[in-house]
Amino acid sequence: MNLDPQITELDDQLSVWSGIATPETVETVAMMFGIEDQHRSRALLNWQYLEHLGGAFVSIAFTRQGLKRGAAGMYAAFPVRFRIQGRSILAYQSFDTLTLAEHRGQGLFVRLAELTYRKIASAGPSLVYGIPNGESFGGFARRLDWTPLDPFPLLVRPVGSRYFRVRAKLRKPRIMQNSLSGETMCTQVSELPDDFDELYARSSYAHRDGVIRDHSYLSWRLRRPGSTYRLLQSRDGHGTLKALVITELVIKHGCAVGYIMEAITDSSNPAVARDTLSAAVVDLKRSGADVILGWVMPDDPQRDLFRQAKFSPLPSYLAPIELHLGFRLFGINEPLTRRHFSLSYLDSDTV
Repeated sequence: MNLDPQITELDDQLSVWSGIATPETVETVAMMFGIEDQHRSRALLNWQYLEHLGGAFVSIAFTRQGLKRGAAGMYAAFPVRFRIQGRSILAYQSFDTLTLAEHRGQGLFVRLAELTYRKIASAGPSLVYGIPNGESFGGFARRLDWTPLDPFPLLVRPVGSRYFRVRAKLRKPRIMQNSLSGETMCTQVSELPDDFDELYARSSYAHRDGVIRDHSYLSWRLRRPGSTYRLLQSRDGHGTLKALVITELVIKHGCAVGYIMEAITDSSNPAVARDTLSAAVVDLKRSGADVILGWVMPDDPQRDLFRQAKFSPLPSYLAPIELHLGFRLFGINEPLTRRHFSLSYLDSDTV
């Protein structure tokens, strides 16, 4: 892909700036979200658009008034290293689309997406994927030729009757400060362990399609501004890292929601994997979680681990929001299916 910014004439009224995001284009993006009352912190935008793998690829349509004063719509995707059929490629996660109100009805969403896809495809085999909500997924599937991987693999672990009591307004959601119990062999760490890649190589992720969740990726992902991620690790008697579980606890959807953001475990030691995930669940419960959620594909080896921790599939009609998973391939002939695709809450761009 040509990384240099380019300006393309879209029609008689609009031009498109496309390229790797710069601080100046991030200012335009921030302005557009502000106009639509979808304000985002500059720290979050910098993290999403500038800090990972050289920056997100952005296409911004604008009028003759210029990029800042005449911004009309945008499409953005950030790069990730992705394994497919045993080889590594550079893929792109679609994460932001926006058309300002006065420019809707002109097909800008599709036109900007297709321009972005042409740029991506010109660099060689790749794919674009994302997790659109129910309102936007129809456009991706019908108008952008995305392949769906539904139903969405949401798992839920209720915490007693807390969630139902919160919904009935018999309990007020709250988050409490909590220290990890001394009853477990797990320890909490403030940073990603230096030897994480050794654990990753022994995990089921090392042999499955999906985002390559190595030390480089997680170091960026866990720096998300405003996050309160908690890292729990387990090591054996020789000090070898055997499991790492990452959690988050926030007030969302009207209750205290605990998230299993990631569970990466040594495939050869299921007992330690089970105990570490169980410790993470207990930690979230003691910290006030009303319900705990996870994302795991049905054929992922991790699915059984979550089942043992009393997680169950949550039907889409009961989910707090409607989500879909889909993708589009460029120059790749091998099929990408649910059976191979790995997914966790770290793939989310909202938590």
